[in-house]
Amino acid sequence: MSKKKVGDKNRTKTLIMMGASFVVLVVVVILIVTIFWNKPVDSCFFHDSDDKIVITMDKETASIEGSAFEPYITHMVYYHDGKNITGLEAYYEYESEDVAKAVYDYLKPNGFADSKYRNGRFVVFKVNKSKYEGVTVDEIKDELERLKQIDAVILDYDENTLGKYGKWYMPAFEEEAAVDETPET
Repeated sequence: MSKKKVGDKNRTKTLIMMGASFVVLVVVVILIVTIFWNKPVDSCFFHDSDDKIVITMDKETASIEGSAFEPYITHMVYYHDGKNITGLEAYYEYESEDVAKAVYDYLKPNGFADSKYRNGRFVVFKVNKSKYEGVTVDEIKDELERLKQIDAVILDYDENTLGKYGKWYMPAFEEEAAVDETPET
């Protein structure tokens, strides 16, 4: 065999390896984006499933003590393994994405949550594990039943529910910025 043919085989192998590496890189990037990208939340998300219990409340039930940043609807999403609560997120729902953007910087996680993020018209708090550690699914179901008895939950949540609970107003942020808001539910 001549040197030219051996060199061509090595070049071909190198090109194949580079192509395969590029394909693997693209797949990894797609997976990362898919896993970490905030998927838009729709009304179907706020219904119980095999791994979560959702408690949806109006602002009278889930009050942040008269805060100017109070949402009209709060969704407490309890993730579970069938027996114990494994995670908890509080979704504060505002009338629009613009309002949620404006409110986002003013609400602080403090001791209530480890972090926060915004997803569309929702400001979402990932609740600190100490707030739900040791809580069982049965305890949350009992609490939900108690809230149902006193008519403190929204049971028929859909994409039109926010309109039933009034309009949110834009507070004077300059005045409120000095107040340290602590979301408590």
